[in-house]
Amino acid sequence: MSTDVMEKSELGLDTRLLSDFICELNISRRHVTAYPSNHPVIVTSVGKVLRLLRQLLEIQPVLTIGIARDTLLIGDGFLDRNNPLYRDLARALFGHGIAAISFSGELLPEELQRFNEILCLKKEEVRGRGGVEAVVAAAGITHLQVRAIDYSSFHATDEEMLIPMERETGELWEQFIHGLLEGTLAPWGERAVAWDAVSPEMMAQALNRQLASKPGKSMASYEQAVTDFLRNMDRRGTGGSGDGEALDRLTACISHLNPELRRQFLISTFSALPGRQDLAEELVQRFPSEVVLDALDQIGASNSSLSPVLLDLVGKLAAHAPQGGMPSQVTNRPVSLDQDLSDKLAVIFREDDGDRFLPAAYQETLRTIVAIDGISALEEDEIAALKETLSSHCVETEVNAVILEILKELPEDCQPDILRRNLLDLSGYFLEMGDFASLATMYDRLTSLPPTVERRVTALTSEVLAVFARPEFVAEVVRGLAFWGKAKYDEIRQLILRVGAPFAGPLLDALAQEQRMSLRHFYMDCLQKMGTVTRDATLARLRDSRWYFVRNLLVLLRNIDDPTVVRHIKRLSHHPHPKVRQELLKTLLHYQDPESDRLLHGYLAGKDREQRLMGVQLAAQSRNPQVVAQLLAFLAKGGIADYEFELKCAVVKTLGEMGHVDALPELVGLLRSRNLFHPQKHAQLKVKIVHSLVNYPPSWVGYLLDELCNGDNRELAEAASDVLHRLKGRGA
Repeated sequence: MSTDVMEKSELGLDTRLLSDFICELNISRRHVTAYPSNHPVIVTSVGKVLRLLRQLLEIQPVLTIGIARDTLLIGDGFLDRNNPLYRDLARALFGHGIAAISFSGELLPEELQRFNEILCLKKEEVRGRGGVEAVVAAAGITHLQVRAIDYSSFHATDEEMLIPMERETGELWEQFIHGLLEGTLAPWGERAVAWDAVSPEMMAQALNRQLASKPGKSMASYEQAVTDFLRNMDRRGTGGSGDGEALDRLTACISHLNPELRRQFLISTFSALPGRQDLAEELVQRFPSEVVLDALDQIGASNSSLSPVLLDLVGKLAAHAPQGGMPSQVTNRPVSLDQDLSDKLAVIFREDDGDRFLPAAYQETLRTIVAIDGISALEEDEIAALKETLSSHCVETEVNAVILEILKELPEDCQPDILRRNLLDLSGYFLEMGDFASLATMYDRLTSLPPTVERRVTALTSEVLAVFARPEFVAEVVRGLAFWGKAKYDEIRQLILRVGAPFAGPLLDALAQEQRMSLRHFYMDCLQKMGTVTRDATLARLRDSRWYFVRNLLVLLRNIDDPTVVRHIKRLSHHPHPKVRQELLKTLLHYQDPESDRLLHGYLAGKDREQRLMGVQLAAQSRNPQVVAQLLAFLAKGGIADYEFELKCAVVKTLGEMGHVDALPELVGLLRSRNLFHPQKHAQLKVKIVHSLVNYPPSWVGYLLDELCNGDNRELAEAASDVLHRLKGRGA
C-alpha cells in the first residue's frame, strides 16, 4: 500500500492520513522517554495523534493495525516495507509481543500517554507483569486494545468491538444535543412536537442536572455530540437562517449553564472547528460577555497583573500580523484546548516572575525587541528555515545534544539509566531517519568523555556503543548508501570511519557484489582509510573465486602497510587470472619481498610482450641490480619499431624513477647516437631521456645538461634547459 499519493484504500481509509497518524504515533512514543509526563511537547504530540485518529475514524468506529517484525499491516496488505518510520514503530510494538493494536475514536490523551509509557518499559519487566495485555489492562486503558491474532486476518473492523455500552451512551447524547439545537427535544429526553416547545433555559437546567449526576461518562458523551453536530454543520455549509437560529438558541442556552459546563462547552466547540475561522468567529460574536469576564475574574481573584513586557511584545508583533485575511505562514491549527482554558489564560497573563521562569538574559532580549522601532519582514527562505526548526526531528536532534552535554559534566543526582534509555531510542531513531551525522556525533561524544565521568557511566556507554557494532545496525547503515543516495555519502563515511572494525566485513561483502562504480569507489575509499582494522577480514576473503574482488583485496592489503600479510598472499602467485598476479607482484614489490624479484624476472624474460611491458613498469620499485641490468639490455638492443619504441620509452621512464647512476653511461651513449632508419622516433626517445635526468643526482648529470644546452640540437637544448631550471628550483 503506497502512501506517496492521496488515495482511498480498500478499507476506505485515506492512506496519506493513515501515514501521518502512524508517524505522529511513533513520535509521541519517543517523546515519552525524553520529556516529563506533563511537558507541553508531550501534550501537543498526543493531541496530534488523537486528532488524526478521529479523522481516520469518521467512517468506522475502530482502527486495527497488524504488527509484523518490521512492518505494519492494514487489512490484507502490508504498509510500505521501506518506510523507516513504519519499521521503527513495528519493531517497538513487536518487541513487546503485540500482534495487533486497535484504536477507538474515544481514546483519551492520558490513555495514549500511559500506553506509550508501557512501550518504554523493558521487555523483561512487561513479561514479568503478565505480558503486555495484562499491563495495558492494569493501566486502566479501555479505548485501546492490544492482542495476538492471526496475521492473515488483520483488518479494520466495522463491528462494535470496543466498549459497546459507552458507544450506546454516546449515541443517546448525540441525539439529545441534536434535538436541543433543533428545538425538538424536551429536557428529559422526549421529542417535542413544536419548535418552541423547549426553551434554551430549560435545556440549560436539564444539562446542569444530568451532568451533575453523571459528571464522567455524560460529559464525555456530551462533548462528542457537540463535536459531531458542529462538524456536520460545517460540512453542510448552507449558511441559511436555520443554522443561525440554531446558534442563537445554543448561545442562549450557554448563558444559563454553570461555569464548569460552560468551560467544557468552549473546549468541545473550538476543538470541533479546526481551520474554520468564519464559523468560530460567528460563534464568538454570539457568546455572552460572562464567558470572557469569568476568565478575567479569575485573574483578579488571584491578584495577578498583566505583564507590561508581554503586552508590549504582543502589541509589537500584532502590528506585523498578516493583513487582508492572509493565513499564517507557520500553521493554521488551533491552540490545544485540552487543558483548563482559564488556567492557561492565567498563566499567560500573570505578572513577571523572571526568577522562576525566565533567565535574566532572555528577559533583556524581550525588552530589546520591544524597544526596536520596527520589525523587518522575513524573506520566504528565512521563514522556511525557521519552520524547519519546529519539526519533530529538530527537537530530537536537540534532545540528543542536551543529553550528551549532560553526560559531559554528569551531575551527582543524575540518573544514568534515564539517559541510557533515551540514547538507545535516539540511536534507533536517527538510523531510521538517515541522520548519520547525529549518530557520528553521539559516538564521538560517548568515546571522548572525561575519565572521571567515564568511570561513573561505564555501563551506559558500553551498552549504547554496543549498538553501533550490532550486525543489524551495520547492515542498515550500509543499505543506507543506496537508500539515501549520494547526499548522505559523506555522513555515512564519517560514521563508518569512527566506528571502524564492525564495518570491515560488511563493506568487503558489499564491495564484492556491487555493480555501481560510484559505490565500489566509496567502499574502497572507506576500507583504505580504515587501515589495519580491515586486515583480518580482508585476508579471510583471499580465496574468493571472483578475480576482480581478489585484486581489490590485494590493493587494500598493500595500502595498510603491514608486512605480516606477505606470507598470506604469496599463495596467489599461481592465480589463474593475470591481473591478480600483476597486483600480487605490485604488492610484493611494495613490501620488498625477495620473491618479488623472481616474479619480476619472469615478467621481464618472458615472451609475452604485454607482461614484459608490465614488468618494466613495475621494476621501478625493485632495488635489485640484476633488474637494472635487464632494463639496460632492452635499451642496448637495436631496433626502434612500434613495440620496441614503446618498450624503450618505458625503460627510460622506469630508470629515471629508480635514479640509478649505473644507467647513465647507456643513456649518454643513446643521446650521442643516431638512427638512420627511424630518426624521428630516435629523436623523441632522446628528449624523453633528457627529461628523465631530473631524477638523477645533479652532480652526475650537470655536465651533460650544460653540454646539451650549448649544443646544436635545439629540441634537446630546450629540454636540458628545462631540467636545469627544475633542479635549481629544488635547490640542487
